[in-house]
Amino acid sequence: MRRIAGFVVVIAIAAGIVLLARSTGSSGDYMVRAYFDNGDFVVKGEQVRIAGASVGSVASTDVSMPGEEVNQDGTAQPGKAIIVLDITKP
Repeated sequence: MRRIAGFVVVIAIAAGIVLLARSTGSSGDYMVRAYFDNGDFVVKGEQVRIAGASVGSVASTDVSMPGEEVNQDGTAQPGKAIIVLDITKP
């Protein structure tokens, strides 16, 4: 019974967050700066797909420079592919 009640509370909170986000009038567009080991064949304007659905496009590509923080712990690692994704569909 506690599991069901907990599940219902989590669903209610998630629904509230979704409704609040939609009521603020924001378009839902956002940019994601992602780091990859290999960025071969990724070009500006290419579609970004999640589970086969197009959700945006590649805004830019670059390579990390010496001293640029790219790891989660804040350490630098030059030579990583930097891909900026323009997500237009939530």
